[in-house]
Amino acid sequence: MQFILVAVGSIGDVFPLLEISRELVRRGHSVRLIANPWYEKHVEKSGAELIPVGTRDDQERMLALRDLWHPRKGWPLWLKLGALPLMRQSYEFIREHNLPGETVVGGSWGALGAIIAREKLGVPLATLHLEPDKFRTAYQSSVMPAHMMLYQSTPPWLKRIQYRIADWLVIDRVFRPVNEFRRELGLPSTRGFLGDWIHSPDLTVGLFPEWWGSRQPDWPEAMFQPGFPLAPDDTTSLPDDVEAFLTAGDAPVVFSPGGVNRQARHFFKVAAESCQRLSLRGIFLTAYPDQLPTPLPEGVRNFEFVPFGPLLKRGAAVVHHGGIGTTAMCLRAAVPQIAVPNLHINRDTATRLAGCRAGEMITPGGLCERTLSESLSRLLDSSEVRDRCRQVAESMQDMDAVSDTCDRMEQLPRSVVDKAPSP
Repeated sequence: MQFILVAVGSIGDVFPLLEISRELVRRGHSVRLIANPWYEKHVEKSGAELIPVGTRDDQERMLALRDLWHPRKGWPLWLKLGALPLMRQSYEFIREHNLPGETVVGGSWGALGAIIAREKLGVPLATLHLEPDKFRTAYQSSVMPAHMMLYQSTPPWLKRIQYRIADWLVIDRVFRPVNEFRRELGLPSTRGFLGDWIHSPDLTVGLFPEWWGSRQPDWPEAMFQPGFPLAPDDTTSLPDDVEAFLTAGDAPVVFSPGGVNRQARHFFKVAAESCQRLSLRGIFLTAYPDQLPTPLPEGVRNFEFVPFGPLLKRGAAVVHHGGIGTTAMCLRAAVPQIAVPNLHINRDTATRLAGCRAGEMITPGGLCERTLSESLSRLLDSSEVRDRCRQVAESMQDMDAVSDTCDRMEQLPRSVVDKAPSP
């Protein structure tokens, strides 16, 4: 079979698709991954063929934008600069290489060309969503942007109205280029893009377990929830300089604001102050050392990159940006964590983390030396949190979301034929 996947977003968005690609390649399938060439080395390691769209400079310019991490301005930028540029080229590639009965396409909500190809060409599509916030619901809803004023206590009928207003005032206007392209293809205009449109009727996968995001009455019928799409536990050795630091003293707290975050000066400043106040050893993970305070406190080191899996097993706690991939890896490693989210998707993840009692959340506006120090003190001194972390980790031992997702994707050509109406 031939699989064409469209990868959009940051490293945390792309890595799960790389794991799925790696497994499909292992099973003997042809796998092509449409992505910015910034991810070339990662795609090569997966065994898939990279279909480059855009340039490395495009990606670098996008990642350097301060507003990319803004709570309100961030997601339109990810759409405008990340998803929309791939739309036409990914659609054309799928159209040119589609082999009916043999081709399956896949991607997240941002794989716009793949979603349109399913509608126009009939190619089977799997939509792969990493967070529960991608599934609108009038019931137990995810954390939404603050200006929507949509809360858990809001009654279902009012939530539906608020979603429609948000579509009309903001979302459908941002998605206007999608409708322009649809009309070029002879497809009617649509609206409510972040509602049902981003979910494939063939297969929609929520890549998180039900205890993290329980199924709601108005979620897609074709939805499948196999768990977090984590790579196999990494048993590689740590670099010598990292190993030497770890063995020289107590387990450190790991601070990671996100692999591509270049707006983390305040995060690291507060982290350094908290380490100094609590006499903690710390590891600051960033490839952009200009964000770090100088000099760093004694017992604190910066590393550009450290294999996260082995490092988590040696850490006392992790403070991070609330990305779902980082959160899930910490849960599997049974390490206490503090999430400091910017974007609303990360705030939803942080809220769920606090709800499962395996960590805490600090809002970006509330991040200061006092709040971080107090939160770290509670987590590091709490046997209840450590026990809860172990319980959650044990519940994830048999989770194999990548393999289970690939099983469903392999079945798509047959299932789509079976569902087709008789002539």
